[in-house]
Amino acid sequence: ALVAKGQCYADKDAELEANSHRLQETAGELHSQEQKLATELERATYAAKEFSNRLEMALMERRDLENQMQEIRHHIRAREAALDDCKRQFGFLGFMCDFAGEITGLNGDLRRLDNARQEIDMRAAGSKERYEAARSENNQAEAQLKENLAKSEQNRADIAAVENKIGVIKASLTEIRKLKQDNATLLVRFTDSITELNGLDPTSDRRLIVTRLRQESESLNILLLKSQELLDINGLQLPGGERICTN
Repeated sequence: ALVAKGQCYADKDAELEANSHRLQETAGELHSQEQKLATELERATYAAKEFSNRLEMALMERRDLENQMQEIRHHIRAREAALDDCKRQFGFLGFMCDFAGEITGLNGDLRRLDNARQEIDMRAAGSKERYEAARSENNQAEAQLKENLAKSEQNRADIAAVENKIGVIKASLTEIRKLKQDNATLLVRFTDSITELNGLDPTSDRRLIVTRLRQESESLNILLLKSQELLDINGLQLPGGERICTN
């Protein structure tokens, strides 16, 4: 019975060792994924920052152009007002009020700036689109990395739980094997003592060997009681509540 229980423990130990090995392999895979995801996150973060900077620069350029255009519009309105005042002042000689060329030049500057603004708007739109795409990749990489880290943490907890169970089983196996070894050793000694006793001359002094046989018998009884106590336990309680090798 003790042999059977020991074999049951050994089988469960082998099963848990295999499970631990699989978990260790999973830990390696998760670590590789973590490194890959961290690299992807770094790349996506850099890309998002780069396109964000480009967008900010385009918007700054646009604001500068808007300010320049606003200033030119102000000049145009001022020159147009001056032209109207001049014409009212000179009446039929209003043709002498020659602001047209200047106003035309200002309008030309305004159109040039407006064209530049449209180009900036196109660049800004492209940068914004790329920024949003990079930001989306960044968020996705962050979520995947977070999920991977959670899996790694759970995997480490699973490994620790399995290793704790293996430790308990190995301790019990050591106890069983020691009992078996001690039983076998004492049984050999006891058998040898019986053989020695039977080989003595009936008229000789047997007290020494009889005393030895009594001591060896008591030791065997103690080991048998320990073995029976171990057998009477209904299985082995593992960390986490699982009970294995029940009677």
